[in-house]
Amino acid sequence: MASSHNFVSIAHLFLFFFFLFLLGPPCLEFIKHASCTESLTVKCLEKERKTLLAFKESLTDPSGRLSSWVGENCCTWIGVGCDNRTRSHVVKLDLKNPVDPVFDTETYEVSEAFKKSCLGGEIPSSFAYLCQLQTLDISSNNVSGEIVGLVDGLSQCSTSSLESLVLGDNELLGGILPHSLGGLEKLKTIDLSFCSFWGSIPSSVGKLSSLQKLDLSENQMNGSISETIGNLSMLVSLYLGSKFWEGALTEAHFQNLSRLEDMYLSVRKPTKWTLVVKVNHDWLPPFKLKRLQLYNVLIGPQFPAWLQNQTELVSIVLRNVGISDTIPHGFWNSCSNSETLILANNGLRGQIPENIGELLPKLSYLDFSSNSLTGGIPSSIGMLKKLVFLFLRNNYLSGELPPHWKNLSSLNVLDISNNSISGNFPSSMQYLSSLELLSLSQNHLEGELPSFFRYCTGLISLDLGENKLFGNLSAWIGKSLSSLLRLRLSSNSFEGSIPSQLCLLSGLKILDLAGNYLSGGIPPCLGNLSTGTRDHDYKSFVEMLVVTKGKEYPYDSILPLVHSLDLSNNNLSGEIPDNITSLSKFINMNLSGNHFNGKIPENIGNMHNLESLDLSRNELSGPIPENLSALNFLSNLNLSFNNLSGQVPYGKQLQTLNDPSIYEGNYLLCGPPLPNKCPGSETEPRGSPGEGNGEDDRDGKGVFDSPISFYISLAIGFIVGFWGVCGTLIVKTSWRQAYFRSFDHMKDKIYVFIMVKLVPFLRRIKLERR
Repeated sequence: MASSHNFVSIAHLFLFFFFLFLLGPPCLEFIKHASCTESLTVKCLEKERKTLLAFKESLTDPSGRLSSWVGENCCTWIGVGCDNRTRSHVVKLDLKNPVDPVFDTETYEVSEAFKKSCLGGEIPSSFAYLCQLQTLDISSNNVSGEIVGLVDGLSQCSTSSLESLVLGDNELLGGILPHSLGGLEKLKTIDLSFCSFWGSIPSSVGKLSSLQKLDLSENQMNGSISETIGNLSMLVSLYLGSKFWEGALTEAHFQNLSRLEDMYLSVRKPTKWTLVVKVNHDWLPPFKLKRLQLYNVLIGPQFPAWLQNQTELVSIVLRNVGISDTIPHGFWNSCSNSETLILANNGLRGQIPENIGELLPKLSYLDFSSNSLTGGIPSSIGMLKKLVFLFLRNNYLSGELPPHWKNLSSLNVLDISNNSISGNFPSSMQYLSSLELLSLSQNHLEGELPSFFRYCTGLISLDLGENKLFGNLSAWIGKSLSSLLRLRLSSNSFEGSIPSQLCLLSGLKILDLAGNYLSGGIPPCLGNLSTGTRDHDYKSFVEMLVVTKGKEYPYDSILPLVHSLDLSNNNLSGEIPDNITSLSKFINMNLSGNHFNGKIPENIGNMHNLESLDLSRNELSGPIPENLSALNFLSNLNLSFNNLSGQVPYGKQLQTLNDPSIYEGNYLLCGPPLPNKCPGSETEPRGSPGEGNGEDDRDGKGVFDSPISFYISLAIGFIVGFWGVCGTLIVKTSWRQAYFRSFDHMKDKIYVFIMVKLVPFLRRIKLERR
């Protein structure tokens, strides 16, 4: 029966197409029009089209992203979306920059592509005719202005439909947040991050009962955070990172946030706490967070008990939050699913749990840096197979390095600097094949530099300074670690010569071998350092001590910009190679405390970025090169205790360095700022090139320095000044008359002033005396 029914249906279908074939194209055209009638009627409303065109006119569009915005039907324009059900109203405007700014800063070409793709101009003052608009996204552009008019216009719609307002990553967009923002009652997403908004959050935001995401991070917001935030019962993500928040966050701020999963709060690093979380010790939050980030927000000094209730945390960041307590056992149980755990820059006490590898098996980022932790580094860290970043620097950890590193093949960054770790390097560290940053400085490690580090070919930064390492510097450092940007081995006991293979590190920015027992000369090829073009550098993770301007400074965020050569306090000898002056990018060069002889390189002025130069306590001789005065950024100079002779150069930047101690211990030097005068002291100091020391002025005495030239200049000045004024008055009758008329007018004004003001005043004084 079913088979017969199928046969009849197929027969009917065959007959239908047979008749279509007989009727021919006219019937097909009819069917085509009938099926497309609805799509042909999809056409945006004229007033909405004109609103979009006015918006286009207010923008700059270098890449032509809005070139499709022509014609009658705006529903076909790129970035514009319409809804057939609302008579073709515009419901979506998506003009987000299609080029990713984070990815595009890798190379110059792509960065230019991002800039070209940015829309510019001012945000429209009103979208009043776009009342059906549901999504507005103009993020990652260069749009400027304020949003008061825009929000006011949309909030005045009888039925505002806006659900998503995304204007983030427009640095020139700012102003205050309007109170009318609370009138956009259907809003689910507000993203105004990385702009220039200031002021406080309007209390009307608490009326947005549908809001799921509020992102105001990285603005200039200030004042207190409104308690009405606590009314946003649908809120899932809250990002309020700004520099100037102040006041307290109480339980009222969180009372109805039962759906909250992501919370990010931050202020600039304060000298005193400006934003404080004040809740009862036994407070139980209504939410279960998955991601918590607090920067410079006071929640201590006790470890918050409410954190132990957050059992679904995947990412925890508590950086500089004022906790000076031990970590309770219950906290480790609450973060067993965590992938990121950052508790840095606090006052945490106690020890790292010995079984941390079992407690946090999913961990990829662990940061306990800058606390007061004691004890050893647990060997169970070797069980964290997913670990990528490990920071334990600036604590009081002791003992030896854990023996088990073989399973940490994904580890990128290992920083255990400034602790009291002792012993040798475990051989299992040779399996850290993904390592890019290794910092074990300021500890008590012993032994030779392990040759197995040659297998860490991706190393960008190697800092083993201030330990008890010894032996020769091996050639494999230059041969195998071709990606190295920073090498710091200072304050150890290395000996032997500086291997010329270090010159193979063409991208090296920092070379610090100070405070060892190195001998021999400087390889001339060191002048080829820092000539590499690619720089895959860490910007937020790195911290390194650099001695510059006579002091030791910790560099972190700006470390990628630092170029430094420090070979001080060794036993190096010979002449300073001329090629060293090719290090034009370097801002610091310290060769003090060695046995260098010969002259200071004549082309020292080629190091035009140099800010600090220390050649003290050597055996250098001869004059100071005149082009030293061409170093316009030089702010620290030390040439003391050498055998330099002649006159101290004078001019440009050297004029600001007038401390005699710079040249102390060079008894054959003379001239300012030293007290001993040069022979023929009536002559001027030597200037820098281009300051009057040419072919006709080699003796330091200029053409205009003689007494006769002074009198000639005086006579010329008198003739020009006197006859330029008096001669004109003699020759020009109209000017002479106007000149004396002005004197008469001034005389009359003085006479009237005396008679009207001064005479009655004098009479009144006489009467008072009588």
